[in-house]
Amino acid sequence: MSNWTKGPWSIKRGEVWSKAGDCLGVIYRTEAWNSRNKVRTEDQANAALISAAPDLYRALADLLTIADDEGIIGDNTTVPAARAALAKARGETP
Repeated sequence: MSNWTKGPWSIKRGEVWSKAGDCLGVIYRTEAWNSRNKVRTEDQANAALISAAPDLYRALADLLTIADDEGIIGDNTTVPAARAALAKARGETP
């Protein structure tokens, strides 16, 4: 894996936080709120996806390990797409 901050990550007040208490990024602030003082649904969804990144990475890496061990190839695009996604997360692809 890469050198990113270990998970789990969580969302607090529109910011993504590490378990160690470090703010990893701001997803939305009060200026992103709509006229009813509610955060936009898209911003909340983005924050949820970002905070799940460490778990998603580990789960996909584990599935690929099992696929390799069991000789599972999948369809002609699934396994290569999964490998490309992990490489992208590690900063190995544009």
